[in-house]
Amino acid sequence: MLHQPYKLYKRLSGATLLGLGLLGFGPILPNTAHGSPESEYFDGRNKETLPFIKQETVPGCPPSVLEQTISHPVQQGETLALIAESYGLSPSSIVSLNPSLQSGALREGDRLTIPPHDGVIYEIAPGTPWQALADAYGIRADVLFESNGCGATPPTTVFVPGLGTRAQAQAAYSLASEPQAFSLFPIAQEGDMENVVVALGYGWQQPPTEDQPLFHSGMDWSIPVGTPVQSVGEGTVAFAGEQGDYGVLVVINHEQGVQTRYAQLSTTQVSVGDVVSAGTIIGLSGESGTALMPHLHFEVRLNSNVGWVAQDPLLYLAP
Repeated sequence: MLHQPYKLYKRLSGATLLGLGLLGFGPILPNTAHGSPESEYFDGRNKETLPFIKQETVPGCPPSVLEQTISHPVQQGETLALIAESYGLSPSSIVSLNPSLQSGALREGDRLTIPPHDGVIYEIAPGTPWQALADAYGIRADVLFESNGCGATPPTTVFVPGLGTRAQAQAAYSLASEPQAFSLFPIAQEGDMENVVVALGYGWQQPPTEDQPLFHSGMDWSIPVGTPVQSVGEGTVAFAGEQGDYGVLVVINHEQGVQTRYAQLSTTQVSVGDVVSAGTIIGLSGESGTALMPHLHFEVRLNSNVGWVAQDPLLYLAP
């Protein structure tokens, strides 16, 4: 085991340890614009993007939900219910981001701030830990973390997926079905896989440079550069190439709303749209992106109403 796993990455202060993922790569094959907030959430509708509250996004993190809002100009005859229906939202989500609606009717020409999915904004005390916030609203801490900019602590204005109750918040990332485990390990290596060194595990980690833990969205295994990496199951390649802190990345969409990501590679051996089987070699391991030493970063994500939510990969790999 590595004694200081955080030396795997170049940028640590405020970083997310590759906590990417509520946006993009899903669940159908991407078009040329796929992965942007507009194409992912709004199907290319020609509406102006308007940051609701400007928050500084740390390296390796998707934009916060409040940075993905758009501005909707109210047209003659529109009602709150009609506008909410057109975006697939609850009226209460729109009211939460537009407090003036609580005391007055819509007027033609008003501009409403529209979120990408249902949720409620709250003002919280500075320095509130993520886990305390998660306990208060009954939603996974990492979902809140990735929805709100991935900082060491939450911003004072946070977006909570759902409609304000614990049950609704939990339903915001509910899944259609429970997926099955994959049959293969992502490292195509003969012999006992128990001897592969885990460089950094999944979940909340405590970097030595931070007061609060940060979320690591996958598993890292220390392996030599050039080790073959294989698909853990049948699926379709949704992305293959350079992707920011991930470095060289391959993303595969599987059945039942499951997605796997293979990052910090040196090369890829597949292309977008390729159909792969379990055991297909998709690339070679490396130390690209923010990696400081050779390893494979592997993620399993499940599609939900708030995007692709990271899961513990070990729960989906056959023993």
